[in-house]
Amino acid sequence: MVVQLCEDEILKEVRAAARSSSGLHGSYAGTHGRKKLGWSDIGEHTVSTAERIVKRHQPLTLHLLTSIATPRVRKDAKFPGKERKQRPPHLVAVEALSTLTFSHTSHARLLPATRSILYFACGASHVLWNYASRTGLTQSWSTTYRLLRDLAKQDAAEMQRIGQDPSRWLIERIDNVQQHHKQRERRVGRENAMRVGVAGTVAEAEDFVPAAADLDERLRRVAEGLRKDLSVEAVLDMIDFEHLVEVAVLQWVQTLVNYVPYLRHYKKELAEVYRSDAAKLRVPTRKTRIHPLRPVAKNEALTTELRDTVVEFMSQIGQTADSHVRRIVLVGGDGMTFEKIIKMKDQIETQLEEPEFKRLIPVVPFLETWHAQWTYLSGVCETHWDDSLTKDPSKLGHSA
Repeated sequence: MVVQLCEDEILKEVRAAARSSSGLHGSYAGTHGRKKLGWSDIGEHTVSTAERIVKRHQPLTLHLLTSIATPRVRKDAKFPGKERKQRPPHLVAVEALSTLTFSHTSHARLLPATRSILYFACGASHVLWNYASRTGLTQSWSTTYRLLRDLAKQDAAEMQRIGQDPSRWLIERIDNVQQHHKQRERRVGRENAMRVGVAGTVAEAEDFVPAAADLDERLRRVAEGLRKDLSVEAVLDMIDFEHLVEVAVLQWVQTLVNYVPYLRHYKKELAEVYRSDAAKLRVPTRKTRIHPLRPVAKNEALTTELRDTVVEFMSQIGQTADSHVRRIVLVGGDGMTFEKIIKMKDQIETQLEEPEFKRLIPVVPFLETWHAQWTYLSGVCETHWDDSLTKDPSKLGHSA
């Protein structure tokens, strides 16, 4: 009788946990009022979220499984109350209970779906997929693929919403990508080929001045023609040479502190000087929110296809000819991308009969700083390397 009562209570708990309102289905609003998984449900907090749901809806089952997973304390144990680092009982119980609940209903898949995405990201073999999905540890490969495709659609909708928000500014970065498509089975007409496309990401700008992103404000300033008054002297006046000299001196001091053993005890003081006196307009440490865009099967070396690429990426952030915010669209890239976009805009902007959007007036290209520095350093190495066995101490190869 007691066993029957426990069984009834456990079944009652699993039915409560399997409901859509429990949270194991996800927090994203789906069709017909049902919940489904979203990216906000998946992350480092997923296990703790599942544990909190299990404690609320399945306390008896969790207690029984935790008791089973907890080993008997040895009499000679030095720290009997210390929590185990390997296979913590509460974590093992939550994982096992999530598998049992997933077996009860395939919609309660918070932890199994997270494991499935982990398997997918690690490139697990098909044998592991078959075993794990058979035993309820993960979903099947095809179900995981559909889940990721659904999550990608959610991301696309989120990008459209952010792109239409006047208080948020997305900055694009694009670059060409290649994939060698090798024919594994030789037949007539089949040849190895190089697939070419363009990939892009957007980063959310933070703490920006809204006027800096205003397209009308930029066009007004361009119409003023103040660029003709720019001179070398004006650029030099913008440079804080006192700060530049101070940083240059600290660079030499840092070299001495790092390589002279007698001066190493000054490392902390030198680091403090960098953070205080030598610091200027420091950007706070924070994680930039980056969103991937859907790749485009175009060749950026061709002007027509580059224009299609830029228009496609703009449409993915909610900027189309029919509906767009009058805001600057910054597009960054390497040297070739930057040059190609400038030449393309020079050709298109002369078509005055076309509206501003079709002439890509909102698009403002910029050269990635890291790429410019990398190109400069590569040129320095190629010019001053000489030979690896050179005896000339002025060459880089002498000290390599």
